[in-house]
Amino acid sequence: MKALTTYDPEERADLLYEALEIFVDYTPWYGLCESVGARAEAPELAGVEYMIAGSIYYQDIYYEE
Repeated sequence: MKALTTYDPEERADLLYEALEIFVDYTPWYGLCESVGARAEAPELAGVEYMIAGSIYYQDIYYEE
């Protein structure tokens, strides 16, 4: 993703916004993109736990039943 390597703040913001639009169009949740990842929220989201195993980052996402 070019936004990760772009120094110019305005160009970077435009690229991240474009990534946000793509993310929202192709996922069932509303997304908020940032430079290192994407986050999404749904009303029934109960919680998220973050775990690290070496160089791999995991997320345990769980919902209300």
